Order: sequence, then structure tokens, then C-alpha cells
Amino acid sequence: MITAYDLKLKSSVNLAPHANHNTWDESAVWSPHGEHIAFASNRDGAWEIYVADARGSEPYRLTNNYDNESNLNWSPDGKWLSYETLQFTEAKIYLLNVETGKNQFVARGFGESWSPDGKQLVYREGPYFNKGDLVTVRVDSLKKVAISKGEGNNFDPRWSPDGQKIAFTSNRHDGWKIFTMNPDGSDVTQLTHDTGVDWTPTWSPDSKRIAFMSTRAGSFNIFTIDANGKNMRQLTTSGGNWNPVWSPDGNSIAYENWRNESGIYVIAATGGIPERLSNGQAYGPISWRPK
Repeated sequence: MITAYDLKLKSSVNLAPHANHNTWDESAVWSPHGEHIAFASNRDGAWEIYVADARGSEPYRLTNNYDNESNLNWSPDGKWLSYETLQFTEAKIYLLNVETGKNQFVARGFGESWSPDGKQLVYREGPYFNKGDLVTVRVDSLKKVAISKGEGNNFDPRWSPDGQKIAFTSNRHDGWKIFTMNPDGSDVTQLTHDTGVDWTPTWSPDSKRIAFMSTRAGSFNIFTIDANGKNMRQLTTSGGNWNPVWSPDGNSIAYENWRNESGIYVIAATGGIPERLSNGQAYGPISWRPK
């Protein structure tokens, strides 16, 4: 079920209803203009990609590949979807033209993120359980450039909204920490230190701060830090908090909780009391509707 929650009205609606309640929908993401939602579903048997409009009309299927598609990401212009398929431990990245339904193989890898101009993707190359480099690839020519230069194991590359930096997770120095670098691989900077595991960096809309999840206070909680590595702030304390996502205005952060009071929560980017939006486990990723 694809659920949209209105923070002002304090109400939710199912945007992609289906008669068979035993099916699963996941990886739902709003289009850049907020008019459509793409998601993966097994509602017709195999996992395929569907698109529904924001009014909750009957979704239409874009793929017929039987390849277990997941991790959907819209291009900034809304014309393409990048997605992954997984066979055993090998993931592959594809591009899907939303208008024509044409697929294009891009690379063997996962965790891709679009550049703000829509001309490149950055992704983690190789199988899940092997050491992997970060690679950029041009969408028009499929020309690839390895930018992490073989140092450590690297995950979660995320292009900053201003296009100037890529944030990522790496174990190249003292455990799993958050780093940034230029898109060409230069000026690698370690932002987080100390004990604990730091994971899933996500940029604020103004590219000035990064939210991430960390065990530095015990169980996973949500933290923020300036893009220069200063002013770290712990936002949550309950533990079991995952996958932070900034609101389009940068004032709030949504996240998943997988503990006793599991569900989707929203908290102010400066901290405070979290607001619970859903009861029970909700499968991400969380996607904010664009302004």
C-alpha cells in the first residue's frame, strides 16, 4: 500500500489501492513536480514498476521484466527513472524512460544518486558483499569514472543539491564514517569520527547540513552535522531510528523507527519532540512531496 500523509490535515490516503491485500508495494517516490508517484509492486505477480498520479488513479505498469526492481529514483527533469535489479548478490542499475517505457542497462552496482543537472549518476560498483568503489557515469554516453580510487569499502553516495559535493559512507579509516568529496574524487573530507557506526548521509536542500543515522549513542539514532564537519547534533534518543529524509523546506526530517513504537516519524531539523505519522512498520523509502 502506498500511503500519503498530510501533515497539516493529520490524515492519510492510499494512493495506489489494489483488491489483493496480500500484495506488496515499496520504493515509492514522488516525481520532481509532485504530480506522480513511482513504486515497485508484486500486485500482478512479479515485482515490476508502476506509476500513479497524485489523485490516486489506477496505477499503470511501466515494466514487464520479472527482475525484482527496487530503489527507484526520478531524474531531476522527471523524464527518467533509475532503478535496480537484484539476482543473488549482483545488483544492476537501469534507466527507464517514463514516456516510452524503454529500458537501458547502465552498470553493475547499486545505491545510485542523480546529479542535480540530470547528466550523471553516482553509484557503488560491484556486488553487495565485496569491496566497492564509487563511480560516476554520464547518462548520455555511459562513460564511467571511478572516483573513490580503491580506498576502503564505500556505500550510499549522495550528490548535494548544489552539485558541488558527494557525501558517502566508508570504512577507509576508523570504521564506518561519513565523508564528502568533489564529484571528480578530489578533496576527500572525513566529517564524523569517534566510536559507533555512521550511515546513510542525506543532504539538506540548501546543501549546508547532512543528516545520518549512527550508533555513537548506542542504538541507531538520527544526527545532523554541518557540511564542513562542525556542529553535530543528536535529534533522536529512542533508538532503532533509520533512513533520515529532509523535508523540501529543510525544516523537518522524516525517519523510520523499527523498535517497539515502530512507524514513520517527523522531527524538527533543530530537534524536539518527534511526531508519529504511522503505526506499525512502514517500508521505505520515505519520500516528501516537492514544494
